[in-house]
Amino acid sequence: VYRLQPHECAESVTTVNFGDAKSYVVIGTGFVLPNEDEPSRGRILIFDAETTLSGPASSASSAIQQAVVKGKLKLVYEIEVKGMVWCAAPFMSPPVAASSSSAPIAAATAAAPAPQAKLLISVAYAIQLYSWVENRDGVRELKLECEHTNHMQALAIATRGTLIYVGDLSRGSSLLQYRPVDSRLEQLALDLRPDHILSV
Repeated sequence: VYRLQPHECAESVTTVNFGDAKSYVVIGTGFVLPNEDEPSRGRILIFDAETTLSGPASSASSAIQQAVVKGKLKLVYEIEVKGMVWCAAPFMSPPVAASSSSAPIAAATAAAPAPQAKLLISVAYAIQLYSWVENRDGVRELKLECEHTNHMQALAIATRGTLIYVGDLSRGSSLLQYRPVDSRLEQLALDLRPDHILSV
C-alpha cells in the first residue's frame, strides 16, 4: 500500500516502458487545498511493476490492479511539478531523421516504430515531455525535455507517432508535433471553439 500525502489526490495513471526492459506504473497527482481555486502543486510517481505483470495488461488500471493484488508495487521515483497532473501517457520517441520530411503529418504517421522511451503529461497550463535518463550517480530520473504552454486546462491527450492531440476544458483542441531534431513541441493546428473536451 502506498499512501498519498495529506490533500493529495491521484488524477491520472498510465503504464510506460522506457526502453530499459522494465514496466512502470506512472501516477500523476495534485494537492487540492481549500484556499486554492486550482492546485498549484502535484507529483509524478513512478512505480516498478516489472515483477508484477505476468502478461500484457489490457489497460493501465488493470496493470495497477495486478500489481496491488500481488503486493509488488514499489515506488522508484517521484518528482514534484507545478500543478495537477491531469493526464499522462507513454510517448513513442522516433528516430531523429523522421522529422526531416517536408510533410510533417505524413512523416509522423509513417515513422518507423520506436520504444516508448518518454513520458507525456499535461500539468496546469502545459504539455510536458520527459525523458527517463541516468544521472551522474547512475540512478534513473525524469528530465524535462520540452513543453508547450498555450493551454488553459488540458484534460485529454492522445498520440500517434510524433503527433499529439490535446483536448482542453475551456480552449477547444490543438494538434502538436514533437520535433526531435531540436527537442521541441510545435503547434500545427488550433481550434478555439469553447468545447469542453474531457476525453479522446
